[in-house]
Amino acid sequence: MASPLEVLLKCRAQPLKLDELTLLKQLGLALAHRHQWLDAALVIERAAKLAPDDLGTVRSAALCWLQGRRPLQSALAWRRVTQIDPANGPAWLALGTAVAALQQRPPRCPEALDCFDQAAILLPDHSEPHLAKAKYLARHNRMRSVVRAYREADQRIALDIPSRISFASALLAIGDEQNSVRECDRALESDPDNQLLAANRLVALLNSPELSTAGLAAEHIDWGRRVAAKLGAVKPPHSAWRQGQKVRVGYLISFEIGPLAPLFFHLRANHDRDKFEVFIYFPVAAGSRAAAVSRLVDHARPLNSLDGAEWADAVRRDEIDIIVDRCGHFAGCPVDIHARRPAPLSVVLPGYPCTIGLPVDCRITDRWADPPGMTEHLHEEPLIRLDRPFACYEPPGEAPEVGPLPAGHNGFVTFGLFHQRPKLNEKAALVWADILRQTPNSRLLIHNVYGAEPPAPEEFEDPVVITLVKNGIGMDRIQLVGRLPLLDHLALFNQIDIALDAFPRAGMTTTLESLWMGVPVITLAGEAHLGRVGISFLTAVGLEELVASDASDYAAKAVELAWDVPRLRTLRSELRPRMQRSPLTDAAGFARAIEQVYQGLIHHAVASAPSQQPRV
Repeated sequence: MASPLEVLLKCRAQPLKLDELTLLKQLGLALAHRHQWLDAALVIERAAKLAPDDLGTVRSAALCWLQGRRPLQSALAWRRVTQIDPANGPAWLALGTAVAALQQRPPRCPEALDCFDQAAILLPDHSEPHLAKAKYLARHNRMRSVVRAYREADQRIALDIPSRISFASALLAIGDEQNSVRECDRALESDPDNQLLAANRLVALLNSPELSTAGLAAEHIDWGRRVAAKLGAVKPPHSAWRQGQKVRVGYLISFEIGPLAPLFFHLRANHDRDKFEVFIYFPVAAGSRAAAVSRLVDHARPLNSLDGAEWADAVRRDEIDIIVDRCGHFAGCPVDIHARRPAPLSVVLPGYPCTIGLPVDCRITDRWADPPGMTEHLHEEPLIRLDRPFACYEPPGEAPEVGPLPAGHNGFVTFGLFHQRPKLNEKAALVWADILRQTPNSRLLIHNVYGAEPPAPEEFEDPVVITLVKNGIGMDRIQLVGRLPLLDHLALFNQIDIALDAFPRAGMTTTLESLWMGVPVITLAGEAHLGRVGISFLTAVGLEELVASDASDYAAKAVELAWDVPRLRTLRSELRPRMQRSPLTDAAGFARAIEQVYQGLIHHAVASAPSQQPRV
């Protein structure tokens, strides 16, 4: 590749004598042709100083800065383009993109949103300004505005599959699960084999207050049967289960579903290494987040895609005996791996709160979340119930101390809804409004509404907030707090007296966090695992009386507890010690219980094939 000096000498050697401006432009273009973007940008900037109103030269400099990954210089150059040609829509779009890449306002440049809006005015038939605006707003958790931007884009040119997936995710983030499902369905018409779309659709349905538990299970089972029909009958590999050889257990994990991490994180670390060899499989995009987990296991296998065939091949190469799914249809793992049967045994942990829709060897649960005889018909998987809670909580070592009861110094009770927005709905909001009306001067702190901090104005347009206001709860009694780092999130529990569980989809990790921070939780017993996880956790700490049988009972229990400040103060001091004495924080005991399930499955497999000798 020629150096800049060689290119310059070549230009000077031309028979036609060139002026300095033309020479610099030709040199810049030659360097750009060779992908020497930064050198090209510097040369073209020199040319632009000689001809500051030359639109083509300034635009070339902006493009070179952009290719050279210098967003600030690119933004400043695109700004000059818009000053020379204010009606240049593509330039406004490029300027907005450059400013957005900076995540801050550079000198003499307008905000990214202003640029995208100006580009949309100048390019009324184009979807690009609206798509760029949607991506920028999504980074800042302005999800209702994201939805509006995608709708504007879709009205101009039909969204492609990746954009429609993002649109559906944004709709779910604001609690509009019906339209989220509808967008997934539209995309599936064009790409019926897209497993990510199918998974997103099922996750959206988890949050529907209109769908019955039987209807939700049927949606999952229907998905599983379509997958099985496509892949055909697949037999799992043979395993000899040789005496004395370690059982190879492979966990499918996703670092995108962080809230589940404290429930199963240390299961892998507490396995009996004399009997079990532990593998994890995860998307390579997890990057550094995988490092902490990888140190706890024998083998870590990052994978390049979410293709179930690729994951199944990796499991087969490692000759895994038991593949264990913690993800379900949540983002990060290909659920169809179970239909590919890459291991002799397949197990599902209940991080995903519904059947995955495929007939694996078992789903591990407990007798509180899945009472015997109550939920079997809702699962394709056989249920194996632990005699302890189905999950174990690992609180962070730096977790804040439990603070004093807020009601003691506030003079009023503060209720808390610490859930991701999709779990909240208007039907439940009617019950929450009733609770607040029956406890004068009480407050409601809603955390994790969208994630903006401080909350964006659009969050006050949320249907849940509007429902509360329409039912007599003034905005002075409602506080919105967006997503926070983990330790700040835990510290926020010190501002509430009583946590209100979501329904029909109950909280999982948030319930355990609440109890750890000394805050009692009112939960509603649902008809399936999805709405019963809180029962397991409250029972483990002796708070069965806070489990409500219906919505009226839920409100009554919350109001009764709110009026009993001495009891709230006692629970504040007792709940963490109760957690520490309970099975909820016994990681070693949890691992032994899970291992017993694995060993039971192996012995059953051996009994079904008498010619084989068991390993364990």
